[in-house]
Amino acid sequence: MSDEKKDEKKKEPQGCLVMTIALLSAILAVLMLVCMEKVALKDAIPDIPAWIEAMKNDDPVVVTKPEATKPSQNKNDADQLVDEIAELIDKLQSVLNDQNKKVESAGKPTAQKPAVTEPTTKKPQTTQPVTTKPTQPTQPTTQKPTVTEPTTEDPEERDVLVVIDAGHQAKGDRGKEPIGPGAEILKTKVSSGTQGVATGVPEYELNLQVAMKLKSLLESRGYAVKMVRNSNDVNISNAQRAEFANEQKADVFVRIHANGDENSSTHGILTICQTANNPYNSSLYPQCKLLSQHILDETVKTTGAKKMFVWETDTMTGINWCKVPVTTIEMGYMSNPEEDKLLSTEEYQQKLAEGIANGIEKYLAG
Repeated sequence: MSDEKKDEKKKEPQGCLVMTIALLSAILAVLMLVCMEKVALKDAIPDIPAWIEAMKNDDPVVVTKPEATKPSQNKNDADQLVDEIAELIDKLQSVLNDQNKKVESAGKPTAQKPAVTEPTTKKPQTTQPVTTKPTQPTQPTTQKPTVTEPTTEDPEERDVLVVIDAGHQAKGDRGKEPIGPGAEILKTKVSSGTQGVATGVPEYELNLQVAMKLKSLLESRGYAVKMVRNSNDVNISNAQRAEFANEQKADVFVRIHANGDENSSTHGILTICQTANNPYNSSLYPQCKLLSQHILDETVKTTGAKKMFVWETDTMTGINWCKVPVTTIEMGYMSNPEEDKLLSTEEYQQKLAEGIANGIEKYLAG
């Protein structure tokens, strides 16, 4: 319900009260006049419609006692009644005057029709789609994102597998095995190798020391590395070592060895591969020859040792059984006192490892 309707409801009882009091006052006034015989009934009646009309127009209602035309002679019971009625009229008039003042102070109601609240015909509000534009994506800064510089190696080389065989072992196996697949020629499975004339270091120990340094270096450059052996106390024949590299599908198979000779003055580095006419794996000759040449060249550069040659031979069991590119490096002559001492130093061993690693990378680079 609107506020205007509420105000009208409040005014209706007030109007009825005023009208009731006014009519009652009029009736009492007429009775008083008639009783006093000072006003004829017909003369008193016309005032009543006027009062009613005034109340309809919300004008102040004024009730006045008519002046007497004849003086009263004696008071009788009727006179006493008239006096009481007059006193009542005075009180009613006082009430009416108070009511009139309230009406006048509130002001007359406006002629406008009370606002009528229209029945709710509005459709249920629907959420309008947001008209604001979506937040624009943050503009890229002028600074370019940091890009990791590629390593010096070709990314494809990261998946390259190098198998390293530290030649020989603590105890040799004098058993025999075919020199190559299907060969009738037999050779000793594996020996313990030679020994340093000056240091007394056995070859199998020297080979493993350099092999481990090469492994660390290649891994640091991103290559995968597999070791044929990680200790000296093993028993693995030369054919079995080649088969291990085949099973691993090695991209490069490097056999680490040291040399010896009856002539103590002989020194230098050489590498070994099969011949172009090898009866077991001649198809690998071009690759093995290239690998052998790169490793020889690079180890000579890093160590300063004498460059000897690439020895091509079909007498090596560990090469003949290979189905992957392979080479054998003879790092130096342990029969030469000076070279034997160099081979036992950490510094020289590290140079050898660097040279071998560099040769492998050159081969893989094509």
